[in-house]
Amino acid sequence: MSNLPKSLFIFVPIYKDLECFLRLKQEIDDVLDGHESTKSLNINYVLIDDTAGTDDELNAASFGNSVRVVTPPFNLGSQRALVYGIRIMRKYINFSDLVVTLDSDGEDIPSDLPKLLTPLLEDPENLRKITLACRTRRREYPIFKVAYFFYKILFVLLTGHLIQTGNYAAYRGYTARRTIRHPHFDLCYSSSLVSLDLDTHFIPSPRGKRYAGYSKMNFQKLSIHGIRMLMPFLEQISIRALGAFTASFGLSSIFATVILYFKFFTDKAIPGWATYTLLLLLILSILSASQFVLLFTMVSQSKGIALSDIENDIDEEID
Repeated sequence: MSNLPKSLFIFVPIYKDLECFLRLKQEIDDVLDGHESTKSLNINYVLIDDTAGTDDELNAASFGNSVRVVTPPFNLGSQRALVYGIRIMRKYINFSDLVVTLDSDGEDIPSDLPKLLTPLLEDPENLRKITLACRTRRREYPIFKVAYFFYKILFVLLTGHLIQTGNYAAYRGYTARRTIRHPHFDLCYSSSLVSLDLDTHFIPSPRGKRYAGYSKMNFQKLSIHGIRMLMPFLEQISIRALGAFTASFGLSSIFATVILYFKFFTDKAIPGWATYTLLLLLILSILSASQFVLLFTMVSQSKGIALSDIENDIDEEID
């Protein structure tokens, strides 16, 4: 059976940004029409209305057969809305088809789409390959850039990964049919693509400028998004918590030995710095141990919930 793609599914979350989407669609159509490798593909847009059907402008819009609107029952946020849309549409996607996800506001540049699709088209037999847009430049305020710089440092320390990707990704229908049901995607879409053991390739792509309007993201939503991006890496974070506990407990044992030595084998007073250091290390040990237990419990529970329904997924694939 040939693995050459026949269709391209483009998933776009939208939250009261119809003007941006219409411009995005036009630019994508122009880009795809200008490349021989994508001219013959059947283009399907899946628009996920993250207002849960309350966007009157979108409800009144008339699209052709190439656009399908999927409406979640409530607001999910752009990343979880993408996951919802893909899971709803997965039964219509063949393993060999192409899938693209990107934001509607223009910050994911349509002209870079061929760069994401080319590695997939040049290797049609590899259904597991994924290409992610790696941000080489951002158009943000200085305060955001400083905060994001420290967040990336924290992310590397906690997970061992440098996160430079967003929703802009391309892969085969195989991933949409099989991998998207992984429980990590319930937490965060973009970092799940990095956290899983997939054949991932990074494509340099600067972040573009918003077409119109303004971003709906505020500090609270941004902070929640940052926490969610860490969630798929709970296993790695728990291992680092265990390492921190081992190191701090080992050091506290050394300082406890020093204190006992001064108390029972010398006439000298116990140094104050040794007592305070021991207390600090004991506190760190307790915090590290509690974090490890909590994170390990969360990981075990989430994987147990996912496995409880995996038989239904297998039955769907057989059918």
